[in-house]
Amino acid sequence: MKLPTHAFREYDIRGVADRDLTDDTARGIGRGFGTVLSGPVSGESRGSAGLAAGSGGVARTVRVAVGRDCRLSSDRLFAALTDGLTVAGADVVDIGVGPTPMLYAAAHDLGTDGAVMITGSHNPGDENGFKMMRGKASFFGADIQALRSLVEQERFAPAGRTGRVEKVDTRERYVEMVTSRIRLARTDVKLVVDAGNGAGGPLGLACMRKLGLSPDPLFTPTASAPSTRAATSSGATGS
Repeated sequence: MKLPTHAFREYDIRGVADRDLTDDTARGIGRGFGTVLSGPVSGESRGSAGLAAGSGGVARTVRVAVGRDCRLSSDRLFAALTDGLTVAGADVVDIGVGPTPMLYAAAHDLGTDGAVMITGSHNPGDENGFKMMRGKASFFGADIQALRSLVEQERFAPAGRTGRVEKVDTRERYVEMVTSRIRLARTDVKLVVDAGNGAGGPLGLACMRKLGLSPDPLFTPTASAPSTRAATSSGATGS
């Protein structure tokens, strides 16, 4: 499989969504990552040496949490990525749309074997990408390059089963986690919050309200001013 090698960077996979991250590429990444995570249990090591996929070891069923930001390309990439993961035999936990920290929190809270966040972060709206975790640790550097090689050579381990996709709403638990240790001296303050065009807006407002604050949101579908409603339709970006 031909891949855009420039998109496989040190800490993530990222590129122009419609040019670099085609459905086939995203599906291959999903199948490759699922192969890596479900590799041999005994003797498996960290780093690129642990990517001995297709080597005949005993595969195991794994769970992978997947989140996404609100970019226009994120739903498409989610469908292709999770198709690859389930073909590899991995079970997917769909945590929905939200900021990257919510995905990290879900991976810890749910005890998944891995996690993928579909996000372009602060990059322009036509870009997107994947941030990955193996267990509770970052998946980066040599691991990403070894994954690229695995997908390019299509060294996918045959799965004995097709994984399933389960939706789990982690928003309430995430808000509780963020706010549980915050104590405000006063809540009678006026706040105007730019809560639009980003996946973190709704949860940011929920956290503030949980703390007893009454923020006035801008750039959201429920914003009062016509100018803010118009701005809502202008290219949402990342988390």
